Amino acid sequence: MAAAVVTSEGIQFVGAVGVRKRGTEMPVTLAGQWHLGSDGKAMTSTLIARLVERGQLHRDTTLAEVFSDLAPQMDEFKKVTLLHLLSHRAGLPANLSLAQYLGDDVVALRLRAAREELAKNPQHTPGSTFEYSNLDYIIAGAVMERSTGQPWERAVSREVFEPLQMKTAGFGGTGSPGKVEQPWPHKANGEPAPEHGPALDNPPVMGPAGRVHCMIQDWAKFIQDQFKLLDKSRKRSSTLTRATSTATGSCIRQCLAGLESSPSPAGRRTYPTEAGVRRSGVSVLASD
Repeated sequence: MAAAVVTSEGIQFVGAVGVRKRGTEMPVTLAGQWHLGSDGKAMTSTLIARLVERGQLHRDTTLAEVFSDLAPQMDEFKKVTLLHLLSHRAGLPANLSLAQYLGDDVVALRLRAAREELAKNPQHTPGSTFEYSNLDYIIAGAVMERSTGQPWERAVSREVFEPLQMKTAGFGGTGSPGKVEQPWPHKANGEPAPEHGPALDNPPVMGPAGRVHCMIQDWAKFIQDQFKLLDKSRKRSSTLTRATSTATGSCIRQCLAGLESSPSPAGRRTYPTEAGVRRSGVSVLASD
């Protein structure tokens, strides 16, 4: 397990304890790379917020506007906005049938998901109900890709990882197959997963919803920048976004509100607190 105490001023404490794989003596270190899971959704929201600031996207853009070629097959989804997707209120189901979306052509796969899922009836009236949804974020990634002409993976690297110097951030599982060189995935009962390695993660189509890994120090850099955005004193400016941007703040706050309302995986949690104008939090990562 690794943990960090983070404020808008930076990392106040970071440490690691335990072993990489249950039943071995290989210790966890601060050089470990951790699967962030659905915490990556906050990165997708921040990426889109940066594009909103530059006028490349708009939070109220509808799916019919972005996917005009798919609009004739849509019904109630035509008026779903980007903000609906980011705040888990689009009316889409929680997940894709991922076994049907395997492969590495992520742009084509996400576009196919949009084509097929938006032609169905919604789970509930779009905009009316919160329902935590990985599919919302896959479609949000497809919106970004259609609007910018670049894959989500390239965009989040350029717009989030590089500005924050998150040099260990990447996608997919970590370590080499059969080698206990990184934190090993474990089952819900605590037993180690039978295999390990780059291919053992959510399939690539899931990138915008949760496929990022990095060292805890790099994850803390992202958390710090979010706290800067939320700093009411405006004394510490965000690297990624303008703290005074209404559109940006709305995108990110809606996303974070959705994440806070959702069931959080036991191995990846950030607990935010507030002390006056300074935001702070404790992030705990484990190889679950």
